[in-house]
Amino acid sequence: MKIKIEREISMGKLARILVIVSVFVAVLVGILWFGFWKPERDVRNAVAAQLFDSDSARFRNILKSSIPKYKDRCFCGEVNAKNKMGGYTGYKFFLVCRVGADAEWGVINISDALDYRCGYF
Repeated sequence: MKIKIEREISMGKLARILVIVSVFVAVLVGILWFGFWKPERDVRNAVAAQLFDSDSARFRNILKSSIPKYKDRCFCGEVNAKNKMGGYTGYKFFLVCRVGADAEWGVINISDALDYRCGYF
C-alpha cells in the first residue's frame, strides 16, 4: 500500500514537470517565430521582389542589424539570384529595414559593396 501511494505521487510530479516543460518550449518557439523566423521570411520576400528571377534567390548570412535611425528593425545578408541570361550573378549584400511601426519591409540597399551599417566587421 505504501509503495503504491509513493508511485502515484511521483507520477503526479512527473506530469507537472512535463506540463511545465511543454509550456516553456511553446513559449520559446513563439518568441523565436515572431522574433526572428517570421521577420526573416518577410525580409527574404522583400529582397526577392527586387530581383529579376525571385524564385532563384539564394540567401546566406542573414543577421539582425542595429541601426538606430530605423529603431534596430533591420536585417543584413547576402543574396544570389539569376540574371536575364539565366546565370547566377554572385552573392550581393543587402540591407532591409522597417521604416514605420506597421510598415512593410523596405529594401535599403542591394550591392556588391558591404554596407558598413551591417556590422560584419
